[in-house]
Amino acid sequence: MNKTPPKTTGYVDEQQLISERMRMSTQNFLHKPINTEKTLYGLVSTGNIEALTQRKPSLQKKGLGVLSKNPVRNILFHLIINAANCARSCIEAGMDTETAYTLSDLYIRKADVATSIEELEKINYCMMFDYTARMQAFIVHKFDYPEQIQRAIEYIDANLHKTIHIKDVAKHINVSVSSFSHRFTECTGATFSNYLEDKRIYLAKEYLRHTDLSITEIAISLSFCSPSYFATRFKACTGISPQKFRGTHNDFSIG
Repeated sequence: MNKTPPKTTGYVDEQQLISERMRMSTQNFLHKPINTEKTLYGLVSTGNIEALTQRKPSLQKKGLGVLSKNPVRNILFHLIINAANCARSCIEAGMDTETAYTLSDLYIRKADVATSIEELEKINYCMMFDYTARMQAFIVHKFDYPEQIQRAIEYIDANLHKTIHIKDVAKHINVSVSSFSHRFTECTGATFSNYLEDKRIYLAKEYLRHTDLSITEIAISLSFCSPSYFATRFKACTGISPQKFRGTHNDFSIG
């Protein structure tokens, strides 16, 4: 049986491939080594926020191919590839599949309406730190608690950007609210509401450190009922306002 694929105008032929490689060679262009990419996504999937911060991920660094002659679309296409790679590397490291792919979908939709390279860079930066922070939290708690409580924590972590109640989590792991509340506090040392707030404040600090999202955008993203309530709870938990925290901790830059 002939297994040669049918010839159509959709295929890239050898002449096109050789021509493009020659063109890149004359411009002294080489794609980034695969090990460089593996290292980058290794930082994401292991929750290594400090190393990722030092790396300053960007969609404009050397070694990225030209996917479009339009500069903005070129960066958009690279962001889409980056989102897919982040999702897959985190799934392989244990992140819930639906959480990983839904995050990718949401950030790509944000990127789809962006109109500048600067905006796309910010979305990409935020996306990578979102995945990394979630993996850090996942790894910290992965082996600490009974399986049922681990499932509850994974559900909470996957829904930090939504309005969730204790009854939602109890239903997810198929136990009563009272039973879940008692067991959760016994295992974690925190009530459900305190744990949820702590996780959201932690993620808020990461956004304040590593992005230039506004206070209002962060509050809405993390499902606080209002920016003023977010500011109040942030100060109660950290001792300083979100604005002061950002002023002393922010290291967001594109490079």
